[in-house]
Amino acid sequence: MINIGSLAGQVGGLVVGANYAVSKAGVICFTKSLAKELAPYGINVNCVAPGVVDTEMTQAFPREEMAKTIPLRKLGSRRMWLTWCSSWPPRNRNISRARPSASTAASSWAEPGRSRMYIIIREIERPKREVIEGYRMLSTGNICDAMGRYGGMSASIQPILEKCKMVGPAVTVKIYPADNLMLHKATEVAKPGDVIVVDAGGYADMAILGDLLCLLCKTKGVEGIVLDGGCGTSRGFESLISRFSQQGSFLLARSRTRQAPSMSPSIVEDKP
Repeated sequence: MINIGSLAGQVGGLVVGANYAVSKAGVICFTKSLAKELAPYGINVNCVAPGVVDTEMTQAFPREEMAKTIPLRKLGSRRMWLTWCSSWPPRNRNISRARPSASTAASSWAEPGRSRMYIIIREIERPKREVIEGYRMLSTGNICDAMGRYGGMSASIQPILEKCKMVGPAVTVKIYPADNLMLHKATEVAKPGDVIVVDAGGYADMAILGDLLCLLCKTKGVEGIVLDGGCGTSRGFESLISRFSQQGSFLLARSRTRQAPSMSPSIVEDKP
């Protein structure tokens, strides 16, 4: 992804005005922030910030005064600009990517030279059982109020088929959109009474959870699943969720869809 900024966004505008300089500074800052946000997905975000180029638009500008602010003491040419654009991206250049911190149980990140890498942390700290049971007697609203009215999840994540309430240690999972490889690994990490919480980036058009994974989780005694993403819609899936919900709580998700996910081949670092 390439955004177009301007040197004015870095040094201020000489004749273009504060509004132009501020808007280009915003593009540069936006590019840096977006690069960090999209780095885990292997997406590069860059910003081209040219100086003054000799065009019809700049004919009316004080060219000599502007040239004094340029190290080469001359304006750029359109030929130079087109040559640079045609050579992008540069070869043999190590473009850095941000590396976010790992989640509790299963996380993913990317680094230069590796398109994807996952980290699995199998041993997580769980609260005492009496603490968990104490939370079971409280309402979600009261818990959020006690936390400074902070920590509630998105209103778009709703119970599937049945109203439900789940309480347990969170086994957190961060996955790439439409790729449920780490969700499979999380079922190995989870223990009876755990709640698997999946950050799928809010991508609602892919069902990263289906009947087989649900059955596996319930067989292992998982308390429930919270999914910031999509789940299945088949009759078998609905019947399974309905039966599990009658036994207690089980599934909250952002959407229901028929589109199946993938499990991309990736590098996995398994930690004790």
